[in-house]
Amino acid sequence: MNDDFPLDLDRIDARARAIGREVFANLPDQRPGVFDRRWWDDHLMNWSMADDAVKVELFRFVDVLPMLHTGEAVTRHLQEYLGEVRERLPASLNVALGLARRTPMVRGAVAKAARLAAMDFARRFIAGSNVQEVVAAARQQRRLNRAFTLDILGEAVTSDKDAEGYFQAYCDLLASIAPVVNDWPDAPRIDRDAASTLPRMNLSIKLSALDAHFDSMDFDGTARCVAARLRQLFRI
Repeated sequence: MNDDFPLDLDRIDARARAIGREVFANLPDQRPGVFDRRWWDDHLMNWSMADDAVKVELFRFVDVLPMLHTGEAVTRHLQEYLGEVRERLPASLNVALGLARRTPMVRGAVAKAARLAAMDFARRFIAGSNVQEVVAAARQQRRLNRAFTLDILGEAVTSDKDAEGYFQAYCDLLASIAPVVNDWPDAPRIDRDAASTLPRMNLSIKLSALDAHFDSMDFDGTARCVAARLRQLFRI
């Protein structure tokens, strides 16, 4: 830092906040109305994310949902998980769960609604389950002049096999998606900055996913393993 021109960090921060508020104030209001399904989705999302206990149980339910193949199994697991936080749920949801326990027709409706809600929930966080879906999601962001970075869900590594699997998944993402992305037409607003061109393909890598024995107490050993795999990724 040049002492002749000291930075006024508080002033810079205040100015940055003012510019941000001005930008948002001038954006068109595209909030969904009460008769739009997105309005209900947003309110359900805000409600569930505001309560940590409810959030944990919902994530547990979403995690097992793909393995539930009948309406009865879906509603039973939903009742088991949400039963842990019953007093925190809206009265209407408690009534629906109670009726589902006794009425087959309601059980089927609740199971279908739970699957649809889980799919909508997943779409907010997951770009896709295969290369084609991920490329389509990235292309849509690019049409909106937004850059992107890809990530892999989970990355909880408990064995060398897990670490190798995630490493290969990173390699596959780079090898299959980067050539497609790099062949897209130029978009100056997001492909360049004041100094140079910017990479179109960005991949967020969780370093601990590359080594099952990732340990801050063994810095040298961890660094050797992780660095070796990072070098291979950089060469793709």
